[in-house]
Amino acid sequence: MKKIVHIIDNFGEIAGAEHVLLGVLNNLKGYDNYLLYFSKPDRLLSKLDPSVHVTYFPVSGKLNLLKASLFLRRFIKENKIDIVHTHLTQSIIITKLARIKSIPVFITYHSILFQKYKWGPIPTLPYLAHLLSYKKNQISIGVSKSVLLELERKFNVYKNTHCVYNFIDKLYFQQQRNKNKSEEIFKIICVGNIRPEKNFDLIFKAFGQKFKHDRSVELDIWGANRTTVDYQKQLESDGVYNLHIKGSTTNIIELMPHYDLFVSSSKYESFGLSVLEAMSLGVPVLLSDIPAFKELYEGYATFFKSDSVEDFTDKLTNILEYPESIIEKKESAFNYAKKFTVQNTIDNLQILYQQYS
Repeated sequence: MKKIVHIIDNFGEIAGAEHVLLGVLNNLKGYDNYLLYFSKPDRLLSKLDPSVHVTYFPVSGKLNLLKASLFLRRFIKENKIDIVHTHLTQSIIITKLARIKSIPVFITYHSILFQKYKWGPIPTLPYLAHLLSYKKNQISIGVSKSVLLELERKFNVYKNTHCVYNFIDKLYFQQQRNKNKSEEIFKIICVGNIRPEKNFDLIFKAFGQKFKHDRSVELDIWGANRTTVDYQKQLESDGVYNLHIKGSTTNIIELMPHYDLFVSSSKYESFGLSVLEAMSLGVPVLLSDIPAFKELYEGYATFFKSDSVEDFTDKLTNILEYPESIIEKKESAFNYAKKFTVQNTIDNLQILYQQYS
């Protein structure tokens, strides 16, 4: 039985790459699976299949990256590892610094690393480390084709690249689905921490200009950062009382069906798992027209221009006036979401493991 070491920064997030890796580790059969992680939290360990071998090597600070890479080289040799599969920025850098040559190294890009936005520079050390030459034994996996296109554009990586889509937890399909409600208030949900790439400023402006006096519509943002209270105070000082920043939650699966519309205004997403979650719960979606969303959700969502407050306002106004325009897409979106299963992801990974090892 071949041995795979799955490497990730931490194993504590309830969503994103960590949650995807948890699903893979619990369902990948026919391999002896090892998990190596470098920082805490690690609360997902309680949900991990007991057959997985777990190793924690703490890394704090940039100088420890080299120490971790040397540890990884010893780990591979001592455990006679056959395949390396690494995820997320720190782990990718450590793996590349380890200069592994004799076995296949799979690198999954859950996002486009080092994306340069107008609001911040590219982080220098990670960027330089990432430019370490790619070896023939390195296989790049993107969670969408959009990620792979950016990988090619930024780092000229185009050989041994493959797209393997993420999956949605089957629990979402067992949850009570959204029903067309008769309440007077049309409720909208956004999911995500308040960061520049989420582009919540567009929504704030739209509500401030158009919807703040409309008591028939409310929007809740489930997500947070250190300035959440400041954002809410600013909205209220601008007279916007129907937009609420609700903070973090671990219960989105039960909250989502109580809403009439899911909105994402992101300027960048690699996949957008929360969009699939909304679809699986019967909630129609209104999305920015960024490449990953168009690639994955064309035909199942309503789109607006990601840089246009006016276009978002127009699309939302039309939905409020003619809600049947989005209701008709709910069933096809629900059936589409069913295709994104953990077994499909596992099957695609196994094909690649067999192809390169």
